[in-house]
Amino acid sequence: MVADNTYGLLDDPDSRSGHHPIERRMSSEFPMEDGDDTYIRVNNFVLLKHVKDDPDIEKGLHLVATFIQYINDEDNNFKKAVKEIESHKELMFRYRINDEDANQENGMVHFRKTEQKGAVIKSTLSVNAPLEITCHQEFFLFIIKKASLEVELCTLTTNKNETKLRPSLCLNMRQKSGNIS
Repeated sequence: MVADNTYGLLDDPDSRSGHHPIERRMSSEFPMEDGDDTYIRVNNFVLLKHVKDDPDIEKGLHLVATFIQYINDEDNNFKKAVKEIESHKELMFRYRINDEDANQENGMVHFRKTEQKGAVIKSTLSVNAPLEITCHQEFFLFIIKKASLEVELCTLTTNKNETKLRPSLCLNMRQKSGNIS
């Protein structure tokens, strides 16, 4: 069987034509609550602008990009929880970049705006984050290095510690290049 996660169908190669779609369970059919945890569907797009030199670190690099976070808040669980949290002002899941909190104080993330259409909350942020550089291969005259960035979405917990909202990241599996551009 070959999975087609974009449309929730499976192609059965054993069928005569090989292209009969077979219905499969979508993520919306799975339980979105686990004890005190509630899972909220999130799409996160990275619009890469450029990579620049880091003036503070010798041979260091910074990623300059725009992050767009879409939250599908069908049951209004996200908005209700954010209202209970005094320190949380934006309608979005916060980021951790390379195991460090990304916020405006350290200059990694600058919140731009939030828009809401129905149950979908769209937040736009500008990002200036340091890349981790590792030497992939080194041989005479040439060095191949790899720059990477680890991005995490943080869990939200209400002030009373009763509810934990966890992001459930939804990716476009058919066109993976649509997740970053």
